[in-house]
Amino acid sequence: MVGKQMLVVCNPSNRETRYVEPRTSHGCFEYALGYKGSKSSCVNSYKILRYCRYFDKQLMRTVSEFELYDFMSDSWRVLDVDEHDWEISARGVSVKGNTYWVAKKNEDQFILSFDFTRERFGFLPLPYESAGPEDSMNVVRDEQLSVLHQYLHLDLFEMKIWVSNMIGTKKVSWGEFLVVDVVLLNVVSFVVDEEHKVAVCCSTGKDDPSDDSEEECTSVSIIGKNIQSLVYDEGAIDGSWPHLMNYVPSPVQILRKSTRKSKRKRSTRRLVKYIN
Repeated sequence: MVGKQMLVVCNPSNRETRYVEPRTSHGCFEYALGYKGSKSSCVNSYKILRYCRYFDKQLMRTVSEFELYDFMSDSWRVLDVDEHDWEISARGVSVKGNTYWVAKKNEDQFILSFDFTRERFGFLPLPYESAGPEDSMNVVRDEQLSVLHQYLHLDLFEMKIWVSNMIGTKKVSWGEFLVVDVVLLNVVSFVVDEEHKVAVCCSTGKDDPSDDSEEECTSVSIIGKNIQSLVYDEGAIDGSWPHLMNYVPSPVQILRKSTRKSKRKRSTRRLVKYIN
């Protein structure tokens, strides 16, 4: 987001950017970037999903809206979603062009998926019995999904991480990656290192939550079976939400908005000058 009125899509590999104006600016919203078809499909198939949730004063109730932006047509359209009595509770991640979130309905948690090819939502089970909100998700090598769960509601310090053996928008199977006892009260994001069997965890919070004068900090730790190393610990920037992510450099070019009209005008001017 650039402020509250504009989205920016960027490829750090080639430094290309494109600004996208949302159709509306009200409510709380979540954005997801995905693509239609296989990984080798052209850039024209890239899309942005927008999930907007706000209180409608006329209807006097909370309303959820879903919109899809197509890079090729440079336009938004509203998606007709039959049932959406669930709430997204964790940042989405993209795997093979589709997006996955931790979501909840009543007291139950699950993985909500969105298939950018079929333009449909799906529901997948978490690798544990849902009993608390302390969850985070990330991607492994752009092909697998990883889930971290803490049992803080049971006054336990056990942290578990699973990595998917197989993932789709309709089916998933899980393998246990790491189980450790660690005091990290609020893990907001993480990445896993499969080779060294460790996780890099980013957490926020205070040493003493009851102390209002204490500054909230952001910390980064390396966690494994035989290692618990704090590598970063600084005061948090007001309003910030730290996030670790995997990044695989890609030469994919961001489709520019159509300029055919201006090109035709320039060609016409050159032709007139030549005839004269």
